[in-house]
This record gives sequence, C-alpha cells and structure tokens, in this order.
Amino acid sequence: MPTGVKLHFHGIHMRIRPCAGKRCVDPTPCCSGTTAAFNTVRRTLLPRTRCGRRVAVDEDPSKPGRARAGTQGTAQTGAGSLPDERPLPADLVTFLDAGAPPVYVGFGSMRPSEDIVRRAFEAIRAPGHRVLVSRGWADLDPVDDRDDCFAVGEVNHQRLFGRVAAVVHHGGAGTTVTAARAGVPQVVVAGRLSDNPYWAGRVADLGIGAALDGRTATGASLSVAFRTALAPGTRARAEALGGTIRTDGAAVAASLLLDAPR
Repeated sequence: MPTGVKLHFHGIHMRIRPCAGKRCVDPTPCCSGTTAAFNTVRRTLLPRTRCGRRVAVDEDPSKPGRARAGTQGTAQTGAGSLPDERPLPADLVTFLDAGAPPVYVGFGSMRPSEDIVRRAFEAIRAPGHRVLVSRGWADLDPVDDRDDCFAVGEVNHQRLFGRVAAVVHHGGAGTTVTAARAGVPQVVVAGRLSDNPYWAGRVADLGIGAALDGRTATGASLSVAFRTALAPGTRARAEALGGTIRTDGAAVAASLLLDAPR
C-alpha cells in the first residue's frame, strides 16, 4: 500500500503511515466523536476512498470504485460489511411473532433526551404501532409496562431489520446502511456527530424515510416523520433500494489502494 494513503469516512479519517519501521493505522477523528463511533463506521461502511493522488472518479454510479488516472478525486466504493448469521433471542422472536411488525427505536452510542424518546413512543403508538426499543449506551427502557413494547440489548440488526415496520435511529453509518439493505423505511433523528446529518440527508433525498434534527424535534414533527416513513410509497422506494446496495466496499477500497500509483 502506498505510504500516506488516506481512507476518508464521513467525519472520520484513517491515515496509513510509517511507524517504527512498519505501517500502522492512525485513527484521527476530524470532529468531536468517540472511538466507538469510529469503530462502527470502520466495521460497517466504507463509503469513499481518498488517495491524495491523481485519481478521478468514474461518473457512472453503477460502477462504484472505478477510477482512472487523471485528476485527484473521491471514489465511491459502496458499503462494506460481512454477513451476520447470529440468531435472534427467543424472547425477541416471541414478541415479533405476537403481532404486526413493530417500529424499532435505537440511538446506538448517542444519549437522546428523555423528551425525544417519550415523544417518539407517543408518535409511534398513536396510529397503533408496536415499539421495539434498543437499550444502547443510554440504557433506554420502555416508558411504561404495556405489552406493545419490548426492549432489547445488542442483537443482529441484519436479521432483525427485515422484521420491523421502520427503523428510528440517530443517523449512524452502520444503522443507516443496515436498514437500507433490509429495504425498511427510516426515521433519522440526527445526532450531533458530523456524519449523522449527512446520513439523515441521504435518507430524505432518496425518499426512503424522513429526517429530523434531534435538537429541535417535537411531537408534531415526529408524527409527520412517521407518517412519511410508513407511507406505501416510502416503503416501495426503500425495498427497491435495498436490492441495489453492494456489500463489497472494503474489497473495492483495497483494490483502489493497491492499484494507486506509487
């Protein structure tokens, strides 16, 4: 791999550089963030590779990663993830089987305000939907003891998201791409990390869900967002997109790096 090559994620940089006679990976956040956020992006999504050399992006979006010698640019590699074959916990499967697909609510490593969580529950329940809440780092729990809500810890999202009506999340790269691959609508209540607003915007622009600013979301705006996400047209677009998402982004990125002029 050429010395000085840089992998660029939305909001996160990784530089491959010489270190004590060997190459090492130096993760350097370019914004306020956490190691966990970096690891999530690194593990699940490699959207683009910047080589710092004379590489131009092929304009054909159906050929991610194809580049030609010429002008410095950015190559879209597509998502990079491995299959997760872990089964879902038995009690979760029982909840899923007991009724209509629930709406998943999870904020990962973010710690949303109690008001946002309460308003999300109210907006989901108002039209009669069940709620599946992921505890995450904020250790979220159901707001009451009604049987239309269930809380889970760390589970296989690849297997779970195909069984929910929509995914409500903070706009992390991993959750966004996993929900998109599952063909399920999304409501992104964007957090403060630099990539969260970007993924919220992509979900809205593609018409596969709705996006909100987590700092200003209200009960009314959440209700509108859920109606948008659960509309038949939104689901149809999400399902159509799900079948087009590539999972070989890491291999594409590695190929670009290996082929980069030295």
